[in-house]
Amino acid sequence: MRTGQSRGIRRSLAIAAASAAAATTVVTATPAQAASWNCSSSSSASWTMAFCDKSSTHTEDVRVNYEEDGDKIHVYDRFDNDRKTLAKVWVRGSGTARFYTGTHNEDYTEGKDIKVMVCTSNSPNAKCSNWSPIGTT
Repeated sequence: MRTGQSRGIRRSLAIAAASAAAATTVVTATPAQAASWNCSSSSSASWTMAFCDKSSTHTEDVRVNYEEDGDKIHVYDRFDNDRKTLAKVWVRGSGTARFYTGTHNEDYTEGKDIKVMVCTSNSPNAKCSNWSPIGTT
């Protein structure tokens, strides 16, 4: 009878250990999910934008907005990585320009195609959005 009880105890301990290992795996997967980025972009008749958001509360993000009225480019940086946010702005006939955190006043020819992209920095490992849909200057 003792042998049967010993096997039962060993079996219970083995099941408990396996359950604990499985629970640990789930816990270690959570930070990786929290660190993922959500990027998006859009455009309308008066603006074109792109952003990447790291938190579900929208407190860690990078963003670029192009405003057709006044040709203003706003580059926002709410991601604490000790680097400036990089925005790439492509205008048909002018090529791609790079802008860093802040507001930039440009003077583009009216009616040109424009698209934007935003990156967490200019580092090769930076997280970047895709190019936005085409807007108009």
